[in-house]
Order: sequence, then structure tokens, then C-alpha cells
Amino acid sequence: MTLLALFVSAIASTANADSITIYLLVPEKVKSGHGHNDVSDQPNSVDPLGGWTNTGEQYSVTQPSNMGWWQLYTKTVTTKTELQHTTHLGWGYIYLASGAFTIEDLDERTRCGPKLIQNPNKDTKFNCDRSYKFGNGMTSFFEKYPDVTLIQDVHDPNDHNWAHTKFVNIIPGEGFTGEVCSANVWGDPHVVTYDGFRFDVQPKGEVIFVKQDNSPFEVQGRLTQALAHKPLPAVTTGVAIQGKSPNQPTIQVSMTTATTSFGARLKGFCVLENGADQNSGVIKLEEGDFRDEDHEQNTEKVNRCLDMCAAYQGATGCEMIWDQWNRGCYVHTDTIAKGNNVGRHSCYLAEEAKSEVVYSSGAFGEMEADEENFNSVFQGSSTGIIRRQCADCSGSHKDVYYKRKTSPSTFNAYQSMMVTWSDGHDLDGDGEVSADEKNKMHGDFDIYSTLEDAFLDTNAWTYCNYNDFNHEIGFPRDCGPNGRVNWNWNSLKHGGTKKDIQFSVILENPAVSGPTTVVELPGGHSCPIDLFVDCELQDSMSYDSNDGFHVTVENEGTLITVEYPGLISVHIHVKMYGICYFSMDVNLLDCEDAEDTVSGLLGSPNGNWRDDWMDQDGNTYEIPSGASSFFFEPAFDYVKQNWMVEDGLDSIFCHGGGFDNFEHHDEEYDEEFENEINDAPECCIETCGDDIGCRIDCIALGCDAAEDYNEDPGNDRPNPIRDDPEERQFSFDDDFLCLEEV
Repeated sequence: MTLLALFVSAIASTANADSITIYLLVPEKVKSGHGHNDVSDQPNSVDPLGGWTNTGEQYSVTQPSNMGWWQLYTKTVTTKTELQHTTHLGWGYIYLASGAFTIEDLDERTRCGPKLIQNPNKDTKFNCDRSYKFGNGMTSFFEKYPDVTLIQDVHDPNDHNWAHTKFVNIIPGEGFTGEVCSANVWGDPHVVTYDGFRFDVQPKGEVIFVKQDNSPFEVQGRLTQALAHKPLPAVTTGVAIQGKSPNQPTIQVSMTTATTSFGARLKGFCVLENGADQNSGVIKLEEGDFRDEDHEQNTEKVNRCLDMCAAYQGATGCEMIWDQWNRGCYVHTDTIAKGNNVGRHSCYLAEEAKSEVVYSSGAFGEMEADEENFNSVFQGSSTGIIRRQCADCSGSHKDVYYKRKTSPSTFNAYQSMMVTWSDGHDLDGDGEVSADEKNKMHGDFDIYSTLEDAFLDTNAWTYCNYNDFNHEIGFPRDCGPNGRVNWNWNSLKHGGTKKDIQFSVILENPAVSGPTTVVELPGGHSCPIDLFVDCELQDSMSYDSNDGFHVTVENEGTLITVEYPGLISVHIHVKMYGICYFSMDVNLLDCEDAEDTVSGLLGSPNGNWRDDWMDQDGNTYEIPSGASSFFFEPAFDYVKQNWMVEDGLDSIFCHGGGFDNFEHHDEEYDEEFENEINDAPECCIETCGDDIGCRIDCIALGCDAAEDYNEDPGNDRPNPIRDDPEERQFSFDDDFLCLEEV
């Protein structure tokens, strides 16, 4: 007998968003030795959960021809456990389904892969070269149940792995969840695991909050040094989430990185070159008196304003106003040129991207080309970008950017730019064109008309030609934005070269684009935040993948919610106490599924807090004694040794190009921070008492942050050590967060 099991492959029409309906066709006849002979005892007799309803409907399947009429049973399931039992009945059945789900693939041991049935009334060839055809009676079935989606999975009767047939990697729809369990990450940062165990995560860098053993699912956090205190703990400034399916988007929500630097203070507000006001692109970041006068400067507030402006990508300047109605800190994002010298204002102009000139001629002044220096500066830069300015070129070629994408640290830029522009030349004379000697558009390099395009890899030029060795034509020969453009090249060897040329190497990545959103906070504060979907910056903090997975991002006020239906929902609360950071509730939407497969800094949701300290192989650590162990060196070492992302290839954050470079912080624990707990300011003592976690927030972020710590929902969760005397295995006072142990 040919075994048929039909599975869902694409999102079905979802009448009920929190359930899945299974339609089971049971054959009237079953070949001897396979399955059950009596239709009446199926499928409840082989389903431990039961719940199947016999519809009384029968349908015909013409191939295989020995099965007779097929009886229709239905069952509605709302959890993965029900689904697994429902689809483990064995072979000899036809499964159909509709509802809130999608299936990524079948069990890897399945011999014949799935294939969507586009038209169930026509012959369909299986991967195993067997034909299958519904009879005319099935036409009425599809008319009656139009939402059903089908996948065929054909098993060879000789394949003894048929028992592994099941729905695998199912991505449930919205509302189709199991038991929800929550973990919390707040302040700088305090963790409460899924089982309620508490400790602090202080090392700086990227960490693994959650990972799943049997899928790509992972949640990583970016921990950044706080501003207000040294030695410093960390705060969470980014979160990246990767779903269970490689087809799901990777979501990154992160504070906009400060990349802009500013020049010296200019008196007055920022204006255009002709002295006119620049009212376009001015954004108020914070209210207050940011006094910035030569004889009286609030240094802390001035530096804070500069930090906020620097964090605003695309900033062209920073302006401060005091002692008048519109006092505050402002960022400029449009063209400004100078300050206008009026009182109670100061203006700072953003510095251009750091660069180093390696050759110039004519109107740019004379600087001879030195091959060793030219290549040394280029190969040592972090961007792989060369800027060529040409005063006597046509408009499209006056300012262009060459971006090397392969072997930038060994590429001979001098020969390609200044001597002969080629798509690959044996420069070392070894008879071969090596990888670092190749130079082909859209592979080894691209050319752009703006630096922003170069960093973002957008709007690359479309045409290039090369290899005029006879005339030794240099960069960029006749390359153009949309086609051939002649006579805009330079050359050290040919008299027809353009005369007014300057080559500069871009040394680092400046700010190139604005944040996705600016979240307004109480007290006139604000935080610029970016949303990246598969490393593409979004222009809105509202996102829906608009596919079968329906991954969403929503923003309301200071709350950003990222949800992968049926898998995880992360509630990101935007905070600002001296630095913008996140507090998060990380909710698994099916704890039963995650119980034996999920680990990370947020623990394993199995109801046992004692195994929440573990390594990435699942080996558990003995929980140390003493409350201070969960805040200071033992906790620091546990995080550093087990859950830091040490290799950029393992990071799911965006790196390179226009993004931050991956940085592994190999820092050592600093004992001085413990001493400062005892020397906390009076407001910290009044607010926190002997609560170590509260004091850490207070010292690092300020007294207002300590009050916020006390109000955070994570602080209200039951503590299995403190609240249950039978669970106590440590020798410390009744106050779990006891200062005497520091």
C-alpha cells in the first residue's frame, strides 16, 4: 500500500486564529498487516487524547485503488501537545488541516520530501514517483472545506522510519500558544529567570539571553557601559531576535549608536552660510537650561546634550539654549554652517567623516602620490572606501566613492586608482590573478555617488569598463551611475588625465541616516531608537512580515513589542537615566515546548531554578552561597565564561558596513564597585535600604533610577530562595539582598 500523510506547508486561511482543525481521512479498507482493519475503532482508539468526531462523511480516492471509501474525522487542537498526539497516529491515513499555523519542513528522516498539491483533482507526481489522485467525491470536500491546505508526504512501505512522521517546526498563528512563561531583564541589568532565580549581568558586550537546542531560535542582548559612574555596570541597549525558521526575519531593536563628533563651541544659534535661520530638520531632544557660556558652563548638561546629539544618526549639528522660553537641547539634521553670535545659544557643527588625503593636484593643492603610503592608509582603514573628488569632471563624477568588498587589507589601491584601472591584473608577477588582485564590479567593489550610499550599499553604479593597458587609463575609466560616461578619469601616465583631483581614504564610519523613531520620555527626555529587519533600517517602528509567520513590531509610547506568534513576545520598555537603555519582559509563548530545549542567561523554563546556571552544553553549575554572589564577581564570571558572544560570526546583531563593528570585551571584574555600594549617596540609602540591586541602579544611574527599580514588575516576582524557607540552602540573613555579605 502507498502510505499517504498530508501536511500543511503554507499558511492557511485562518477563520479561528487560536486553533487548528485537523481533517483525518481513514480508509475503509487497510491492507493486511498495516494499520487498523475496523474503521469504527479509529482514530480515538490510537489517540491518547481522543476528541475525534466522526462526521459521517465519506469520500473516494481513486489511487491507491484498494482502499475503498475514506471516512472523515475532525478534531480541533489549540496546543502543540494536542497537535503532536493528533499527528502521531501512524501511516495509513490522509491528514488535512486548516487554521492558525504554518509548517517549515518535515522530519529529516522522511525519505520523500513534501510537495504542495496545487490542484487536488489532478494527478500529482510524488518525489517517490508514485501517482496519487482524489476521486470526484473529493471535489465536494474541497467545496465544503475551502480553507484546507494540503501537503503530501509519501513513505516507502520499506522505510522503517515511517513512525517518525509528524508535524515538525510548526509555526503557530497568533493566539495558538501553550503556557506562557516570563523572564525579566531590567536596570543595569538585573535578571529574573523563567523559574524566578535572580542575578546581575554586568559584563559589557553581546550576550545570549535565550537559545534553543533544536532550532535557530535565539535572543541576544547588547550590554553597554553606563555613563554616570566608574567603575561601571552595564545597561541593555539592544536586543536581536532570530526565529525558529530561517525564513523568518531577524529583528533588531537598538539604541542609535553615537557616531557623530562635533567641533569647537560656536556662540549663537546654528545658521546657514548666509546667516539665515535654519528651521528645517531641527529636533528638540530635551528641555532644560543647557548653559554653555565661557564664564559659566554646566559641563555635565553640555556633555549630555552633545552625547544625545551624537547618538542621533544624521546629525549635522547640536544646539543649546538657556534662560529663555525655548530652552533645551536640539539636534540639527539639515545643512548648517556657523553660529550667529547671539546670546544664550551655542552651536556645535558635526565634523565630517574622518579621512586622510593620499593624493591631490591642481585646485586641491599638490601632494605627490606615494604608492607605499597610499596603500598603507587604505589597507589600514576600517571602511575600504576611497573618495575621489574631481573639480574639472562632469557633475556625476565630481565626488565619487569606491568601496572595496573583498580583500581590502591587501588590495593594491594605488595601482588601480592611479595607474591602470583593471578588473584583475597580475601585479606580483606570479602568473596568476589572486583574489586580492581581482577587481570586478558588484563582486569585488562598487562605486557610489554619496558616502551615505557607500555605507548603506544603496544606489550603486551600474556600468564599468576596464583594462586600457595601452594608454594606462586610471580610475574610473568610463564607469558611470547608469551607463558609460567618457573622459572623467585620472592617470599618472596619460596626458589626458583630469587635472584637479584629490583622493582621500575614509577612515571610519560617520553617522549616515536618522533613527527609526525617537521615543519621548517623561521629564522632556527622549531616546533615538533603530529597528532593523534582516539588517535593513526601517523608517517606522511598526512592522509586519506580511507572510505566513506574521512577525510583528509595535510601538506605543515607551513600549516596543516584538512578537513571533506562538514562540516569543518581547516587551521592550524604553528608559533614560543618564543613558538611554531597555528593560525587557521576555515571554515564551509555549513553555511546554521550550522546557527541555531552551537555555541561556534567562534559564530553562522547567520549574527548577537550581539548574538555571548552566553552560551552553547544558551542564549545570552549583548555585553559590551568599547573596552578594548574585551581584558581584561570581555572577560576573558566570556570564563572562558561558554566555558572552565571543565571535562575530555567532552574533545575530548587524555588524560591518554601516553598522557597529563586532567587539568582544575581555574585561576583568573590578572589585572597587563593591566598595561603592557601602558609600552610596544618602538618597540611595533612603530609597534602597539594604537592597543591593537597587543601590547598584542608584549609584550607576541616579536616585530616580533607584525608584524606578523598586517599581519594575520584575522586582515583584516571587523569589524562590527568599520566599520559600524550605528552598534556602544558603547562610544569610532574612533580607535576601543583604549588605553585610558585601
